[in-house]
Amino acid sequence: MEAFLLLSDAANADTGSSKVDLLGTGWSITGPNVPPAAISAFLRAPWGELSGEIQFRLRLVDAADQDVRPFADSDQPLSFDGAFTVSEATQLDGMGGKIPLNAAFCMALPPLPLQPGHIYRWVLEVAGDTVASVDFAVRSKN
Repeated sequence: MEAFLLLSDAANADTGSSKVDLLGTGWSITGPNVPPAAISAFLRAPWGELSGEIQFRLRLVDAADQDVRPFADSDQPLSFDGAFTVSEATQLDGMGGKIPLNAAFCMALPPLPLQPGHIYRWVLEVAGDTVASVDFAVRSKN
């Protein structure tokens, strides 16, 4: 499976076509006050690798690979769990099975209270395996 993550100012998914519309995409430095943003995930795999329900987790870690707990009122790590289902009916015709399956999703992120002067990483796990990550830095206040 191939996968990659993109950071954007905003993103919108069309679930019917598995397309994602992106605005202000490709940044890796933000802040020091972190604005609203979006993260988009793109997965590509041969049809034979994917069947049934596919579980995924998107989580935020710090430079030491420790889960980030950004909210003072909660000790929960910042992560999102989800799933999608792949069925043979999705292939539409015989030609569909000859090219890899592309799946994409995006998530709007609120302004996060992250520490200026630090590096963070979003990590995408599919079925328990890390398949993609993207690093970003929060500018120092000076």
